[in-house]
Amino acid sequence: MARVDGDGLAEAFLREPRRYTSHQVAEMAGVPVYRARRFWRALGFANVPDDAVEFTDSDVEALKTLLGMVTSGVYDEEHVLLIARSLGRATTRLAESQAELGAEALDHAGVPLAERPRAWRRRAERVVPDLAKLLVYA
Repeated sequence: MARVDGDGLAEAFLREPRRYTSHQVAEMAGVPVYRARRFWRALGFANVPDDAVEFTDSDVEALKTLLGMVTSGVYDEEHVLLIARSLGRATTRLAESQAELGAEALDHAGVPLAERPRAWRRRAERVVPDLAKLLVYA
């Protein structure tokens, strides 16, 4: 069963429910969890406890995509890890800038702190799909 935050904020940004542990994702991708974690760390993700249900269907697909780049012979694993690090750094900068812009917008609008999680969730629902399209376009 997927874990749901009390305010639903994480799911608003993820755009899908969390339903898998790291071991389940690695198994679905056909690799040992230590190898999956190498890719996740390269992308900039922190390790999570083994029993934590933190992963989505997109995590499974992303890991399969990275591994597919290696198994197809397009890149070796070290090059795929370099690509993952580059993507991780770029998306970290995007997330940080969006967090700053979002906080400024909520401050400017005078949204009280108690209402911030709900306001962030609404903002994510409006902004994330468009940013995803623009990221692919760019």
